[in-house]
Amino acid sequence: PGKKQWTWGNGDFGRAWDRNLTDENGPYIELMTGMFTDNQPDFTYLKPYEEKTFKQYFMPYKGVGAIKNASLDIAMGLDIEADKAYIRAYSPLELGEVTLSLLYDGTEVYTEKVRLTPDMSFEKELLIPDIDKTQLKLSALKDGREILCYVPEKDGACDVPSPAQALSAPKEIPTNEKLFLAATHLEQYRHATYSPEPYYLEGLKRDGADIRLNNGYGKYLYNKGRFSESIPYFEAAIKSSTWKNPNPYDCEPYYNLGLAQKAVGERDKAFDAFYKAVWDGNQQDKAFYQLACLSEDNDTALSFVEKSLVKGAHNMQARTLKTALLRLAGQYDKAIAFANETRRIDALDHASSYELMLLTGEGAKDFKALMRGDNHNYIELALSYMNAYMCDEALKVLALAPNDDDPMLHYYRFMCGGDFGELEKAELSSSLYCFPNRLYDIAVLENAVNAGGNYAAYYLGCLYYDRGLWERSKELWEKCADKISLPTVYRNLSLVYYNKLHDKDMAVCALKKAFSMDKTDARVFFELDQLYKTLNYPLDMRLDNMNANSGLLEKRDDLYTEYITLLNLNGEYENAYKRIMSHNFHPWEGGEGKIPAQYRISLMNMAKKADRETAIGYLEQALYYPHNLGEGKLIGNTDNDIYCMLGNLYDDDKKKEEAYRLASRGGFDLSSAMYYNDLPPQMMYYAAKAIYELGERDEANRRFEAFIEYAKEHIGDTVSIDYFAVSLPDFLIFEGDLTKNNKIHCNFMAALGYLGLGDTENARKYADEALKLNCTHQQIKEIFG
Repeated sequence: PGKKQWTWGNGDFGRAWDRNLTDENGPYIELMTGMFTDNQPDFTYLKPYEEKTFKQYFMPYKGVGAIKNASLDIAMGLDIEADKAYIRAYSPLELGEVTLSLLYDGTEVYTEKVRLTPDMSFEKELLIPDIDKTQLKLSALKDGREILCYVPEKDGACDVPSPAQALSAPKEIPTNEKLFLAATHLEQYRHATYSPEPYYLEGLKRDGADIRLNNGYGKYLYNKGRFSESIPYFEAAIKSSTWKNPNPYDCEPYYNLGLAQKAVGERDKAFDAFYKAVWDGNQQDKAFYQLACLSEDNDTALSFVEKSLVKGAHNMQARTLKTALLRLAGQYDKAIAFANETRRIDALDHASSYELMLLTGEGAKDFKALMRGDNHNYIELALSYMNAYMCDEALKVLALAPNDDDPMLHYYRFMCGGDFGELEKAELSSSLYCFPNRLYDIAVLENAVNAGGNYAAYYLGCLYYDRGLWERSKELWEKCADKISLPTVYRNLSLVYYNKLHDKDMAVCALKKAFSMDKTDARVFFELDQLYKTLNYPLDMRLDNMNANSGLLEKRDDLYTEYITLLNLNGEYENAYKRIMSHNFHPWEGGEGKIPAQYRISLMNMAKKADRETAIGYLEQALYYPHNLGEGKLIGNTDNDIYCMLGNLYDDDKKKEEAYRLASRGGFDLSSAMYYNDLPPQMMYYAAKAIYELGERDEANRRFEAFIEYAKEHIGDTVSIDYFAVSLPDFLIFEGDLTKNNKIHCNFMAALGYLGLGDTENARKYADEALKLNCTHQQIKEIFG
């Protein structure tokens, strides 16, 4: 349970991904494993300082077929085909002699002693007429003891889980309890497009005193770095929970309040909150640890950390603090013994290795190897001391970090020691791979910003934007934009202006400014073109801009693909084809189908200009994807347009009819066709045309009329992202307007329907309406010119 092997399949599409993802020895396979969850995308909670442990075993096997049961010693298979049973077994060990036994309805029908070794598997075929597989039992015995067995279950014996249900809008959820559960579900599963916040707020609007909603929303705000905003919600939860009982059953709101008060610097209030939390046994380990961190004298801190370890002996932060307190108290023997005990619990624990190095003067080489030369590990270790306000101890750790060209390292040193030289070093360090992400990074960067750090303002803006605080990000980025020579600041501001303020002109201005600061940045240039595309800038303007910056085009496949698309849109089909064939593409998951589409379009249009035989050659070539595209054809790709064109070109009646029959394949399911593996409307249009050519004119006309009916029914729809969407059809830098896209799509559908019925005037009218909204709609350009 919770584990699977996954491949891309062995079709053309799958083999292409094998080539992309395998160096020498395909096919590519993923081993997906999990624990404490039901499936790959499931998540479970890990409470503060909680430990969950698990073991996984990976074993080779062969010759067993679909494994029916397995242990560390043996894997077995039992397959039924007609009146035959196939027994298979394999052991990855030198297991020696094993007895395999098959019972049928309690009677032994087969037994054999076999020798199982890692170099070979065992298989036996048995004839058993009229088999009822549920009456079988396969056993493996070693020295008379059953080591594994398998009994087939009836088909459908296991209950199939109910399919997941999309969450309703907050106002449609009937009870506060379900609003709380909806919000926590969205948080636990990290939903890509739905926020838990509206569910919390709807519940609190109905009942502002609800304990769970206040505590849950407070935690949500705290984890977003909105510490001061979270405090009133924790206080409201406490007020409700102490309505009659001064010591409530659940003291988690006290603990969370302590965290928030500690984060805003209210140490005395935090101490009181944590002290109330320890009345709840579920909070004692973490709350006593926090009390130890807040204590100002060594003995009190030691007393609290000992109490923490009673309830959470494997709380590694508490163990670090206890070791440090013993060392600082001069109790070296106790500190060494305790640190060694910690290492036995976790051999990869950084802190115990560090403490032992300080205590014994030995192990520096081992400690350095354990830290792997990664500054992040040194910062994390320093935080173990900073959480307990041991800034001098944290500085000693940070002094050992190997990479001096790291802004966050110097900001942390500045936070601990107040040395303005460290702030200056942070501002001069490379920003290239600086991605602040910790909650504690907020305090560190705020400290640097208050001291005049301009790059710190940029980093903090990034961190706040990730946490959803875009207003604060905008303020910080605008403050530092002209004070540092970093184009990314203007690039980020462009996102704010377009996606949050909906100011198109400011977005373009900011992104043009970003590109002007570094004309070699292919990503910013690509994003600028995507903004032009989103804003429906003219084709020739975008193409001229591409040609003027031709040196950037092949640096990114997405940019180069967009350039080839513009060439095809501009009628430069031979140029587009040559550029496609001279480049090796590396598609990305979620970006499939784009370059094969341009490959087909270039060849199809080259065919339109060629003599009949050459045209047939181009079209037949378009049916197969060369390896340099990096992609294979999906099994559902029916190429209706190409076969329809071939049907028009073939002289031979038999070949013509066969081409039209191939062109008529595929379903007829009119929809939004959002994803690349959805059947696009133009393919259904060509299928209908082929059906018409095959003489089924009523069916063809019925389909053309259905295009028009769909368009009229759905053109006024308000569209949002599907609840279960795990990806979008494009990597959207600038937020798209799905309702606008639906209007374009419906105009296109109507145009296809009228064109199929021969009403060219209405077809042109609807096509023009779509082009007003998207002047580079490629399918309309191809079909309507």
